[in-house]
Amino acid sequence: YAIGLAGLFRFPLRSMQLLSSAWPLFLISLMAIVSVVWSINPALSGVMAFRLNGTVLFAFFLVAAFSWQGLIQVIAATGLFLGVTSAVLALGPGNMGIMTETHVGAWSGWWLEKNRFGSVMAFAIVASATCAVLRRSVLWAISALFLFVLLILSDSATSLLATLAALGMAFVIWIWRRGPVVLGVTLYGGVAVLAAIVIAVTTAPEVVTDLLGREATFTGRTGIWQEAIGHIQIKPWFGWGYGAFWDTDPGPADWVRERLDFKVSNAHNGWLDMS
Repeated sequence: YAIGLAGLFRFPLRSMQLLSSAWPLFLISLMAIVSVVWSINPALSGVMAFRLNGTVLFAFFLVAAFSWQGLIQVIAATGLFLGVTSAVLALGPGNMGIMTETHVGAWSGWWLEKNRFGSVMAFAIVASATCAVLRRSVLWAISALFLFVLLILSDSATSLLATLAALGMAFVIWIWRRGPVVLGVTLYGGVAVLAAIVIAVTTAPEVVTDLLGREATFTGRTGIWQEAIGHIQIKPWFGWGYGAFWDTDPGPADWVRERLDFKVSNAHNGWLDMS
């Protein structure tokens, strides 16, 4: 956090341009701080808000310090380092990077939970693939493939779908530049595939969930979402305080856990958690 703050002063002109163009982001960060006033756990909300704003400042420092290509390479290199060291943890003594309680066998690397590992690998894959194209580098392509294997080992379906969607969009842009004929054929094929997916989801959802390795409730998440929505409706305007709902003990999340008979730690939905 200190590096981020100092970095903004190191690049004052660029930092001011970024701050002025991204003011909505700072309004959200400011709301996290203000939520201490009505939070059910003001101390926790204050700590979480400090972490949020420190992370935002560090992100702005990175954007101010590097070009877009340089920043992508930093993300790719960081992701590769985390991937390699996570593999060492998973394959080393004690298999520390592999989950042994819930989701047994899924790789989690440095993180306690597989989906967090998968999300980091997703960002790293896209960044490595971008570096491979921009620099025409075989090494970055190998890095992307290695990280993709780690993503599969994490068994994080959401991160896998997000990665495929991002790479798919890159492919569409590449097709777009090939000419109108190729673009037309590709778009026709894409619309046909999308229509088939929509039909499959609406007429035979159980088949789709089976293909994704999930069941109809997405591992019980629909029940979590219903409970989260119910508690959002209790305090629809201001919420329970930034970061306070799930980590306050005793707190309202205990009601959710009691009803679901499951020690849930978040809504498994970023939008609901922010709401």
